[in-house]
Amino acid sequence: MTLGQLAVLLSTALAMTVTSAQTDLQRAQNLVTCLSGNYPSLCKQAWLSTDERAKAEQAERRENLRTCMTGRFPSLCQKSRLSPEEAKQVSLPIAARGAT
Repeated sequence: MTLGQLAVLLSTALAMTVTSAQTDLQRAQNLVTCLSGNYPSLCKQAWLSTDERAKAEQAERRENLRTCMTGRFPSLCQKSRLSPEEAKQVSLPIAARGAT
């Protein structure tokens, strides 16, 4: 192996290590985004494990319910994602929601 070939091999290995570390960082940042439930369109579901995907779905449902319950941003409330009980709760006047 020539010195030039060795240099190319080492630089390729180094680039792969840096890319891998960056990917780990990106995956961690993605997981934080997904588990917050606040930005489902920014969550890269394909990067998640089955367990993480289930937790992200739960977080999205929780945040959607919170959005629906506050009534502040009606266009962001995805009523189709609510359970029948949650939909009933959301349909109550805001003042009556905590009373049931």
